[in-house]
Amino acid sequence: MNKKRILTIVLITVTLLLVTLLSVQLGKHYNTVKMYRQLPDVTLLQMDSTAFCTSELKEINKSLVIFYFHPDCDFCQMEIESILKSQEKLHHTQLLFVSFALIEEIKPFLETFPIDTIPNVLIAMDNNLEFTNTFKPKSIPATYIYNAQGTLQKVLTGLSSLEVILKIITRNNAE
Repeated sequence: MNKKRILTIVLITVTLLLVTLLSVQLGKHYNTVKMYRQLPDVTLLQMDSTAFCTSELKEINKSLVIFYFHPDCDFCQMEIESILKSQEKLHHTQLLFVSFALIEEIKPFLETFPIDTIPNVLIAMDNNLEFTNTFKPKSIPATYIYNAQGTLQKVLTGLSSLEVILKIITRNNAE
């Protein structure tokens, strides 16, 4: 065979492999997002070690913002600090803070950042990694915003400004 023909075959093969790989990755992402497009039933532990299921939050009939955090995460701390300063702007929204950290790590964090004093806040531990395995967050922090009907509106990865979160919630409430 001549070199041109071999090169053409190699290029076609590489192109097909890349397209296949891309399709598989997009399919995995689509299936992951599809799993939590509607608020899934995930069992978590509250700080008093009582179990609750996220499906219970659908009954509240409010927008829901889930913050996936870790107490040692500087970006999480910045995000939570801004929520503490502007908590009145979020009073019509249910807030759920989920962490895979141990209770021994979360308790001192709450002394510094007392989000547990906000009435519309739930803090939960993902001890069995059920939340983590369902949502598959790409980073910490990660924010999941659901409308009052339990439909996912937006996923924000990394540090998110409170203004962006509020715009999404406001848009949801206007619809």
